[in-house]
Amino acid sequence: MCHITSMKIINAIMLNNTLMKTLAVFLVLLTLTFALRFKHLDTPFERDEGEYAYAAQLMLDGLPPYQNMYSMKLPGIFFVYAGIFLALGQSVFAVHLSLIIVNSFTSFLIFLLGRRMFGPIPGLAAALCHLLLSAGYELLGFTANAEHFVILPVLAGLLLLHKTLADKRNLLIIFMAGLLFGAGFTIKQHGLFFGIFGGLWIVATGLSSARKTLIEGFCYSIGCILPYSLICLAFAILGIFDDFWFWTVEYASKYASMVPVSFAIKTFAGVFSEIFTPAFPLWIFALYGAVSLFFNKDIQKHKSFLLFFLLFSFLAICPGFYFRPHYFLLTLPVISLLFGAGVVAISSLLNLRTSALVVTVTLLSSLVPLYFFYFILNPDQALKFRYDSNPFFESVMVARELRKITKPGDRIMILGSEPQIYFYSHRRGSTGYIYMYPMMEQHDFAIKMRLQLLKDIEQNPPQAVVFVSNHFSWLSSKASAVIPLFYYNHIKKSHRTHMVLDLKKSGLDISYGQSSPAKRSGNWLEILVKKDK
Repeated sequence: MCHITSMKIINAIMLNNTLMKTLAVFLVLLTLTFALRFKHLDTPFERDEGEYAYAAQLMLDGLPPYQNMYSMKLPGIFFVYAGIFLALGQSVFAVHLSLIIVNSFTSFLIFLLGRRMFGPIPGLAAALCHLLLSAGYELLGFTANAEHFVILPVLAGLLLLHKTLADKRNLLIIFMAGLLFGAGFTIKQHGLFFGIFGGLWIVATGLSSARKTLIEGFCYSIGCILPYSLICLAFAILGIFDDFWFWTVEYASKYASMVPVSFAIKTFAGVFSEIFTPAFPLWIFALYGAVSLFFNKDIQKHKSFLLFFLLFSFLAICPGFYFRPHYFLLTLPVISLLFGAGVVAISSLLNLRTSALVVTVTLLSSLVPLYFFYFILNPDQALKFRYDSNPFFESVMVARELRKITKPGDRIMILGSEPQIYFYSHRRGSTGYIYMYPMMEQHDFAIKMRLQLLKDIEQNPPQAVVFVSNHFSWLSSKASAVIPLFYYNHIKKSHRTHMVLDLKKSGLDISYGQSSPAKRSGNWLEILVKKDK
């Protein structure tokens, strides 16, 4: 029992001078996050980042989303990027620097929540676990995906709820918690499940007084609904509500129903195995923490909270059964807290020195793959390592050329799913279709979308067009395999080849003027300019 007492004594000492020690923890987390990620601050955007950046750029130019660019994502993430651009300028560096700050604050909130539940030492271990897992290349943690920005307000709301539900159950704090959960939802639809979890937790902890719990639930619900309601109202005033509703609800629901349930288990297993392997000691230790909830008296009181948090975190990655790697970022807060629970559990089995050694080795073990990705590879190599043949690095070169051959008021078009090129070039698209995927899919809207793209070409003739010959930029099926070639042949009638970037396995080959696609590899980008009349 002496080692249990030792842990409690250390926790008590850590609680003295709480404000200074709390600030010190945040600064440590910020420093470690920056040290890990600083080399990749200028790593070019991938598609999702390019989408958010282009939408934010349009908004700052006075052009609302869903009318000038089409996306099934909720606009909260566009507002986030717009805020970053206003504060730090429109650059990749600004977004990735903001990601470091957001990631540090997220880890810090996990520390605060873990400290409330288990004490300072397990709380700090949980925060470090999150810092390391969320940087994982296997989760695309180096990109500023929406999940990073969902987690921050959700954790802030959860921390408020955890504190007030254990104390005076203040209605204003419950309402503010609802606002934060609601903000998380407006950044990405998956955040809905965390809002449901918060509401159910209010009910579960307030069963002794049905009337008061009903009032609390009402205040929380109003808070949750308010951010989305204000967005709907704003878009209705701007006259774009129908477009917003179509893309984020009607089309999004079609997209979420395209993967059969029978594929779900196989898809999850495949993706999770890739995520689990590089940092398996952290995941196993978190599993140990989860199992310990049933046997260890020091953490047993948190069993219901953590297991339900785990359940709803899992549900948050399930919509559509796509299980994209970055979706799993949504599970990391609860995984990290379970890691903290494991720290408490192991300290009751081993002496203080041995348990500290086990925890330290477990955390340090995950640094090996991170060191390889963040320090051995340069940004270009890192992109190729994680994204294979996707043309994210080459997009910067293409955009630079577009800025040379077009004027600021000219329209351009990307025939491919590379919205980052629109952002880099700071040129407005002739069409709102920044992704070709909706036209490749089999759903009720596909034919109409294909025809609309042709109409956009005729109504808003682009001065320059970029055609992307890359599987990941179209994801065409057997049924839609001819569509990319159809659009290419159509645009060749009015545009001539200016530049070709052929992404051969031997290296990048750049040529100017006419060249036959038959002589190229299967992975190339072609810039075409409007023919002289």
